[in-house]
Amino acid sequence: MISVTLLIVALAGPLGGSYSRHTDIVFALDVSSSIAREPSLQALDFINRAIAAKDLDARTALVAFGADASAETLLHREAQPVREITAHVAREGSDLARAIEVAVGTFPAGGHHRLVLLSDGAQTQGDARTAAATAHSLGVQIHTIALENGADRDDISVRGIAAPAQVRIHEAFRVQTTVHSTRAARAQLLIMRQ
Repeated sequence: MISVTLLIVALAGPLGGSYSRHTDIVFALDVSSSIAREPSLQALDFINRAIAAKDLDARTALVAFGADASAETLLHREAQPVREITAHVAREGSDLARAIEVAVGTFPAGGHHRLVLLSDGAQTQGDARTAAATAHSLGVQIHTIALENGADRDDISVRGIAAPAQVRIHEAFRVQTTVHSTRAARAQLLIMRQ
């Protein structure tokens, strides 16, 4: 899923021919409800391995995002592994633009700035293209890593059932159901009475 070695090499140090001796890397991790638990854990593992393998002069930070974004860790040369996300962000949505804005805001003046955006790319609000263009104009390199979307799994579920609270004996009544599927599928719904 994630090609760690190549990206670590790409993120490891300053660009060739540069005069700055350090690189700042901000990881922006999508923690929205569209990301399943397993891809989220794999992404955290990737981030921790990338931090452990980074150049000694490089500083790293982590931004968590969903419908909003918040810094989980600030830029630091000796970053500790992150076991779980503790930043409080709304998970019912994905604002890639806000994630980029918060990440860019963590970079100080000078140095090389790299943003690694780990997401399923399912933007529900904001304008990521405009935010990315602004970041690029400020000298920020953006790398993306695709995470598996929870909706990529085959799943059929009943999202809601509506029925009258009371009915008379032998009276006809309507039961309305809302069924969701992540893929086109045939299914059979059986409603039983007691």
